[in-house]
Amino acid sequence: MKKNQSYFEKYLDIAPFSLALWRAVEAKALREVKENYDYQSPILDLGCGFGEFSGVFFDRMIEVGIDVSPTDLLKAAQGKVYKNLYVDDARKLSLKSDSFSTVISISVLEHIPQVQKAIDEAYRVLKSDGLFIVTMPTSKLYSCLLLPRLLDRIGLHKIALAYFHLYNLAFKHINIWPQSKWLKLFTQSGFKIRYCQEILSPTVTRIFELFLITALPSQISRWLFGNRLIWGLGWKKQLLSKIFNPLIESPSKSGSNIIIVAQKTNARVSQ
Repeated sequence: MKKNQSYFEKYLDIAPFSLALWRAVEAKALREVKENYDYQSPILDLGCGFGEFSGVFFDRMIEVGIDVSPTDLLKAAQGKVYKNLYVDDARKLSLKSDSFSTVISISVLEHIPQVQKAIDEAYRVLKSDGLFIVTMPTSKLYSCLLLPRLLDRIGLHKIALAYFHLYNLAFKHINIWPQSKWLKLFTQSGFKIRYCQEILSPTVTRIFELFLITALPSQISRWLFGNRLIWGLGWKKQLLSKIFNPLIESPSKSGSNIIIVAQKTNARVSQ
């Protein structure tokens, strides 16, 4: 990342406003974690997509990216973010055991059926004491969204639940669970939880929700042509950064998402 640009500005170059805001908060959370837990090489990006997150966050090429989408990996190869890219299933990786010092997975595990298998595989491919760093939404997402909150307040709870169901369907969310359940899955795989923090404050989550409609042309372009349609913001990008960076950088006491830092141990819990 260029030192004179914020994460938010960089993501605005490649993503619509709402997603850029989301990614910037995740990047800020990973930056803070990096202050205490160094991301040692080799690094695996599990569910890398087309390299959107890592291409901004890391200032160097990382060793391996895997994803189930060949189309996304072709796009990732153009960005020169990864030294190696593989079409692979996170639940049954073709990678060798004990081969990575760090595995990251950014807003991926919530999309994977039988996700315990993916967590088990991350444990397997990590070296002893290696770190698995992940972000994902939790069940707090419901209370952080604006429309369900408003509908509940006027007694339309069923409509609020229907909206939440459609929201998760649109984002292909399969696993929207409490933080406690996520932590249990990691410890069952043998991980020791080193850090867990809620991110994406209710305010940020609601701004994301409000501006989702503006991201629709970009998403349709990606579905049809494999590339997002991003309008040049010019000077507006700096203005948006000045407005929203304080919100991105402010500490979050609660949020719709979490970041987990889990460390591989040699004392796996039997299931």
